[in-house]
Amino acid sequence: MKKLFLFVALAGSIAFSSCSKDQDDTDAIVGTWLSESSITPDGSSTTTYKDEWLFRLDLTGQYKRDDKWESKW
Repeated sequence: MKKLFLFVALAGSIAFSSCSKDQDDTDAIVGTWLSESSITPDGSSTTTYKDEWLFRLDLTGQYKRDDKWESKW
């Protein structure tokens, strides 16, 4: 009888503790995101790459990559 009581108590505590509702992730990434990386091979000049991501509210986006940041997009 003691084992049955412990089993029911354990099953009840597991059932109530595991029934939490997951939070929806509402953090939006809408906006413009920039990334910059530089590579310097041995004995060479440094090359800089810049990436730009644009995320819109309507779930569309745009990606741009530029090897020479001075150029116009």
